[in-house]
Amino acid sequence: MTIEKTHSCPSLTELYARSIVKPVAIAHRGACGLYPENTVLAMEKALAYGADMIEFDLRLTRDGVPVLLHDRTIDRTSDGKGEPGEYTLDELRKFNFSYFRSIWGERLNKPSYASLMIPTFEEILQKFRGRCTMNIQVYDSSEASLKVICRLFREYDMFDLGFLAMSGFAEAEAVRKIDPEIETAVLGSWA
Repeated sequence: MTIEKTHSCPSLTELYARSIVKPVAIAHRGACGLYPENTVLAMEKALAYGADMIEFDLRLTRDGVPVLLHDRTIDRTSDGKGEPGEYTLDELRKFNFSYFRSIWGERLNKPSYASLMIPTFEEILQKFRGRCTMNIQVYDSSEASLKVICRLFREYDMFDLGFLAMSGFAEAEAVRKIDPEIETAVLGSWA
């Protein structure tokens, strides 16, 4: 796959330099206050509202596909139950992921949309690379997960367009061993 090196959005370097004058707008799980979190719809709306960066969370399916999901389970955000690792991507795609919006802070009794599928990391890269920068929180830091995430990061040339946010230093070091050029941020405690 050949990825065009040019992009229309500011790079991370440019955003950080600009942040001295103008704050960087980061959309947490997309425009999750108004639209179902960690969905393509929430990401599209975040950019329409002017976000510079989208933040989203990754977990791995049973068949090794990184998908956008914050929680350990799909219970809160979909009409399914259980962990994403219990399902293949095709099985997860049968669930509707529009059962939660952060503005209300609770799971809805019915979906917001007739159908809203869980997106894959690669779909997000295909759709949003070059349109915004990305804060990619990695919750599944297994070796299998990190290898596929790092491969996609490199394949889509996300250098200076995104970074991997890890829960601790050990997880960040695991990324460094796979690909030392990938920028990481550590979100865990300092203790």
